[in-house]
Amino acid sequence: MTVRLTRSLAAALLLVSGIVHYNLWKGGYRHIPTIGPLFLANVFGSAVVAAAVLVSRRRSVALAGMALAAGSAVALILSRTVGVFGFTETIWTPPAVKALASELGALLALGLSGRASARSGRGSRSRPAWSPLHQARS
Repeated sequence: MTVRLTRSLAAALLLVSGIVHYNLWKGGYRHIPTIGPLFLANVFGSAVVAAAVLVSRRRSVALAGMALAAGSAVALILSRTVGVFGFTETIWTPPAVKALASELGALLALGLSGRASARSGRGSRSRPAWSPLHQARS
């Protein structure tokens, strides 16, 4: 798969996770202390990071996407086991499964795009291939 395709897939999966969090927030999670604001933060974070993943090939952006997806997945798993901020659920509902699948998929897609980017030599430079600094070294 190409870098563009894997980045697009990752962005779409991050958006899916954000949409699931929005629907849960709207459906009542907004009334849960700490969890409600975190769900809303996830919605906005998912949108911003998904957009950044689409327009940038920087590793830092891919890492931000991976951190968001991994953090969301870990929080979901913790909420189903030991609890998070005093909040525990024991049932794996369809939205929980959908969120976890999209977060794990985003992690995989971003990992694959980073690997493809490293192979092609793209995304590893912090500045353009040509710059005044590059010319001065020659």
